[in-house]
Amino acid sequence: MDPEKPENISPNHDDIRSHLITSSLSPHHQYNDKSNTLSVSMRSKGGIKSNVSDESYENSYRYLKSGQLTARPKKERWSSRAEYILSLVGYAVGFGNVWRFSYYVQLNGGGAFLIPYFLMLFILGVPAFYLEVHIGKISQVGPLNAMHRLVPPFCGVGLAAIVTMIYITFNYSLLIAYVLFYLFSSFQNPPAWSSLAYCGNISRINDSLLRQACNKSAPTLFYYSSVAGVTSTIEDTTGFSWKLMLCIIGAWLLIFLCTFKGIKSFGKIAYVTTIFPYIVLTVLLIRGATFEGAGEGLKALFYPNLKLLLNFKVWLQAGSQIFFSLSLGTGGNIVLASHLDQKTNVFPSVIFVSLVNSGTSIFSGIVVFMILGHNAHLRGESVQDIVAGPGLVFIAVASALLDTPPAPLWSVLFFLMMLSLGLSSQFPSIQSLTEAARSLPYMSKVHETIISFIICSIFTVCSVIFVLGNGQYIFGLIDEFAASYSLFVVIFFEFIGVAWFFGVNKILWYQTGEIIVTAATSRLARIRSNKWFKGFTLYFWSISWIIVAPLVMIVIFSGSLIYQLTGRPKYTAFQNYTQVQVHYPIWSLAVIVFIILSTIIPVPLGMLYEYKELWHMIKNSLFSVRRRIMRISYKLGLTQTQDYAVDDTMDHIVHYSANEDSVSLVKNKEH
Repeated sequence: MDPEKPENISPNHDDIRSHLITSSLSPHHQYNDKSNTLSVSMRSKGGIKSNVSDESYENSYRYLKSGQLTARPKKERWSSRAEYILSLVGYAVGFGNVWRFSYYVQLNGGGAFLIPYFLMLFILGVPAFYLEVHIGKISQVGPLNAMHRLVPPFCGVGLAAIVTMIYITFNYSLLIAYVLFYLFSSFQNPPAWSSLAYCGNISRINDSLLRQACNKSAPTLFYYSSVAGVTSTIEDTTGFSWKLMLCIIGAWLLIFLCTFKGIKSFGKIAYVTTIFPYIVLTVLLIRGATFEGAGEGLKALFYPNLKLLLNFKVWLQAGSQIFFSLSLGTGGNIVLASHLDQKTNVFPSVIFVSLVNSGTSIFSGIVVFMILGHNAHLRGESVQDIVAGPGLVFIAVASALLDTPPAPLWSVLFFLMMLSLGLSSQFPSIQSLTEAARSLPYMSKVHETIISFIICSIFTVCSVIFVLGNGQYIFGLIDEFAASYSLFVVIFFEFIGVAWFFGVNKILWYQTGEIIVTAATSRLARIRSNKWFKGFTLYFWSISWIIVAPLVMIVIFSGSLIYQLTGRPKYTAFQNYTQVQVHYPIWSLAVIVFIILSTIIPVPLGMLYEYKELWHMIKNSLFSVRRRIMRISYKLGLTQTQDYAVDDTMDHIVHYSANEDSVSLVKNKEH
């Protein structure tokens, strides 16, 4: 066997060649007679040679003389395609589809918000979703290592996604605890948040403000006083809600029991947690159609106030909602796709999940606005005046359930649905954090169940901050700022790193086996069938990933930053039994800056760490652009010359011919 002729070493050499494309590495072969193996060491495009073993680095492989490839143990796979799709739907569809979507519609002109929402879905949401699924499928690792494996200088993107996921997972556990609190409070007649159960005989209440609040909305008092146990300001930490602490412990116990076996456990549970909410929403839709005032609610949902389309804030929040609803930029989509086979066609799944996710938002919005219309009818108010935010579920919807006999039954069904939505959104997050922990030194041999238990225990202990008097305000601060900028940054650099440097063609057709790797470069083979369709697909996604989506991201990020800097941020406080808007204190502004920086700074730090690789990637990209310009010039008759250039990442001179699709190699001489 001649090590200088890698194409003759094995009948299966194409397998390793196609794998090299995912790591942007080039092969150097050395045959070892003693071990009867052929070692394939790698040299990156930056010219840095890697001689590490297959045990210590995933991109190093050994090829047995018999032709059998040996590598690290196989990635755990989904039992069926249905489990993957249901888990993806469960991760995407969550609390945000119920209260955040309805809140943005209520805030931004009703049906007018739907116009930028669906435009952002197809311009930004679907391309970013499709790209993230491809990143996970091709890299076969979790979000922490996926970008490092494909594009090393962008390794910080994965860490930024993990940090963002930690904030979101930490925050959403409180919502699950609230749901458990309401679920337990539903097993009485009337439910605990009703005026009769909570306030009792209102005429005997001596405090005039409290009596007035009970007359106006007992569910509001129940939410702020009994469930959240809030104080008057974010600076007041007085109080400790042991009931809420028990609910938080219960929430993390449920999450652990559903995830301790990885995808084998929550893949099966996804059949229940993903399907059950649609059954409950359908029942509530039928019941809501009988409510007085439901028509006014639907009018508020679909009737557009087109003047608001001129407000840039509406477009910003539409883009933000797409990120949240598809769970982009947090790594969950990557970790779910990493358990797929690399040759899986993911496009149908991406389109299906995107449509189901947005359809669920509309579906739940119809149910919620029917309930809001009913509440507005009973109070004699406008739908726009009904409470929003998380209170949309725990105050407005809970209040409407009291008027739906039998109230305990409907309350139990509704909050079971909310529990299913919350749990299904947490499963991929815990799996991502578990896989990230196992990739750390000395952690690879620790059992997955133990790591999952440690992660859930740490979150449980840290959640003590939520049961203090200002816990609700801390939740609001994290919810508003933890993912506000980091999602834009993570997704933007996913577009730049993968589409600009890794290559759109490698992403799209890796699974078809049409990739050719030579000793100097990799190119997409000439497509022999269905040329027009595949050519159109390549150009469409190239334009979308390389140009359109990044430009839209820049506009949204810049507008969001300008909007945030125009005024001091506020939060909703509960003072004198009334909700009021209060400015954040100075110390909390420092906390906000820390949260934002902690989710963004890993990206530039990763680039600094791999600065040599980044520099070579930029040079190679510029060289590729120059070569394409030369080819276009030749075809237009502007030049008759051929473009020669030395690719300093290899020991060859690469001869690019403007009138040929092939690449010929000339052995490098002293130069």
